[in-house]
Amino acid sequence: MFSNSDLLVSLAELDRKYEEKRDPRYAKYALLELCGWIEEAQDHVMRACASKLTLDSFKKYVEEEIKRNSGFDINRNFYPLLSLIIGMRHFEQILVKLRSSGMYFLPFESAVKSLKPHRHTHAHTHYVENNSEKMLYISTASPSVITQQARQIFFGLEELEAELKIVDFL
Repeated sequence: MFSNSDLLVSLAELDRKYEEKRDPRYAKYALLELCGWIEEAQDHVMRACASKLTLDSFKKYVEEEIKRNSGFDINRNFYPLLSLIIGMRHFEQILVKLRSSGMYFLPFESAVKSLKPHRHTHAHTHYVENNSEKMLYISTASPSVITQQARQIFFGLEELEAELKIVDFL
C-alpha cells in the first residue's frame, strides 16, 4: 500500500499552524495535500496492477492513461481505468491461449494487420484509376483474395468468441 506517513506528518504540521494562526489557507492546503495523496495512491494501485501485465503495448497504454487522468471522480476516473487494467490482464490470458493453441487466431491477426495500410489509403478517398500508389493494392488484390482474407478474419473472430464464451464474457 502507498504509505501515508508523510501525509500525516504534513497534515499535523498544517493543523498546528492552523491552530496558531486560525488562517483558513492552512485548511485549504491540508485539503489539497490529502487530495494529492489520494491521486498518488490511486496511481500506485493502478501501476501495481499494471505490473502484472505482460504485453508491452498494454503497459504503455495504461501508463499513458494514468498520466492523462486528471479528474478527481472515483466513479468516472479511477474505477474505469482500474477495471480496464484488470480486464487487460484477463484478455492477455485469452490472447496467449489463442496465439499458442488456436488454429485461426494468428491468421486472423495477420490478415487484419495486413489490411490496415490499404484501408487507410482507400477509406476516405475516391477511386482514382491513374494514381499508381493508391491502385497498387487494388490491382493485386482481386475480390477472391479479399474473400479469402474475409474467411480468415471470420474464423479468427469465431475462435475468439468461443474463448470468450468459455470464460463467461459472452
